[in-house]
Amino acid sequence: MTAWTGLRRWREERNLTQERLAALIRERATELGVNLGCDFKRVGKWERGEVAWPSAEYRRVLESVTGLTCEELGFRPPWRETGQDTGRETWPRAAAEWGQGDTKGSFTPLALLHAHSPTVTESCGQDEEDPVERRTLLAGVAGLALTGVTVDPAAATAPRTVTTADVAVIRDMLRAIKGSDHQLGGGYARETAVHYLNQVIIPRLHARADEEVRRELFSAATEFAACVAWMHQDVGRHHEARQLFGQAFSWAQETGDHVLAAWVLSLRGLQEVWIGDAEQALGFTSGAVGLSYRATPIARAFILGKHARALALTGDKAETQRVLGQVRDSYEQAGARTEPTWTSSYGWAYLRDEEAHCYRELGLGAEAVEAATESLKTRGEDQYARSRSFCTGVLAMGLVQVGEVEQACAVGHQLVGMVERLASCRTQERLREVLKELSPYTAEPAVRDLAEAARPVLVHPI
Repeated sequence: MTAWTGLRRWREERNLTQERLAALIRERATELGVNLGCDFKRVGKWERGEVAWPSAEYRRVLESVTGLTCEELGFRPPWRETGQDTGRETWPRAAAEWGQGDTKGSFTPLALLHAHSPTVTESCGQDEEDPVERRTLLAGVAGLALTGVTVDPAAATAPRTVTTADVAVIRDMLRAIKGSDHQLGGGYARETAVHYLNQVIIPRLHARADEEVRRELFSAATEFAACVAWMHQDVGRHHEARQLFGQAFSWAQETGDHVLAAWVLSLRGLQEVWIGDAEQALGFTSGAVGLSYRATPIARAFILGKHARALALTGDKAETQRVLGQVRDSYEQAGARTEPTWTSSYGWAYLRDEEAHCYRELGLGAEAVEAATESLKTRGEDQYARSRSFCTGVLAMGLVQVGEVEQACAVGHQLVGMVERLASCRTQERLREVLKELSPYTAEPAVRDLAEAARPVLVHPI
C-alpha cells in the first residue's frame, strides 16, 4: 500500500477535503498538547508519497485522527525498504548500499544528510533542523549503514498493540543476552539473540502503543540491536555488525533521545577502533560527543571515553589526555541524576580500562600498566570475563613496553586461559596483539613458551 491508496482513500471515504483533514489534525494535536502547523500542502505531500515517514508527533496525531497505524495509512518507516518509485534514494537505502561497499568510497556525511531530506522523513513545527544536530550529524554519521532486518512473516505476527509489560519482557531478555555475551562471548547466544530480535522485537515496532510506551519500546530495541551488533563483531562478522549499528541508530532517532543516538554513534566508532580505522572512528565519536552535550555525567563519560579511544588511535597524545581528563570530570559529577540503562556496566574499573587502552596505544607503557592493574583489581571476578581478558591483554602489552618481558609472558599465559573459555574472536585478536608486541623477543624462552601455549586456542574458528 502507498500513501495515495492509504491516507487518501481514508480521507475520500469520509468526504473530507485536504484542508478539512489538516484542520482535524491541528485540532487533535491541540487536544493532545502538541503544537503542529499542518495545512493542505502537507497533506498533499503525504498523499503523493513525498514523505515516506512523518515525524513522531505527526504520526501520533494521524493515528489518533484516523484510528489506523501509519503503516496502514501507507507510510513506510525508515528502517524498511520503501518500495516506492519516487525517483530518489531514501536515507536508509542510500546508506545501506554504501555500507555494503568499501568504507573508503565516495559516500560522505554530507551525502547521507542530503539523502535524509524532508521528502523522506519529516520534522515538525518549522521543518528546520537544529543547527547543533546538523553539525554533529555531519561530523559523526559518515558511513553509518542503515538496513532493514529480515523478518519471516509466517513466524512473526505483529500484535495490534504493545504494552509496558511487553517492553519489560524484552528488557529481561536483553539482560539475559548481555549477561551471556559479557561472560561467555558473543558466539554462544548470538543466533538466539538474532532470532528474538527478528521474530519478537521488530514486529512489535509496527504495532500501536501509547507514546511513552512506544519510546520505551524503541529504546529497548535500540539497546538490543546494539548488543547483537557486538555479538556479530565478536564472531568476526563485521559487516553484519555495521548494519545492525545502523539499524540501532535509526531506532534511537525514533525515541527523540539524542543521547541514546549519541551512544550508538560512539559504539560504531568503537567498532572502527577495533578494526583499526582511525579516521572513521574519529568521525563517529566526534559526532557522538556533539550529540551528547545534554547527557548525564556517566553517559557523557562513556561517550567521551570512546572518543578518547579513537584519538589514541591517531597518536595525538595531548588531545587524548585532554579528553581523558574530561571523562574523569564527568565521572566525578555522577550521582545527582538518573543515568540511562545502557550505562549500567560503567564504573571506575571501566574508566581505568579505557585509560589503559589509550595509554597502551600511545606507547605510555607505565601508565597503561598502572591503569590496567587497577581496573582488573577493581573488577575482581565479576561477570565481565571478556572485558577482563581485553584488559589483561593491555596489561601484558604495557609490560612489554616497559621492558618487563617475563612478567608480560606470565600475564599472557593468564590471557590464554581466558581466551580458551570464551567464544570470542576479539579475545583471540587481543592474544595475537600480545604475541606481536613480544615478537622482538622471540629468542627468549618465556616468549617461545607463551607462543606454544597460545597456538591451540588460536586455530579454532568461533
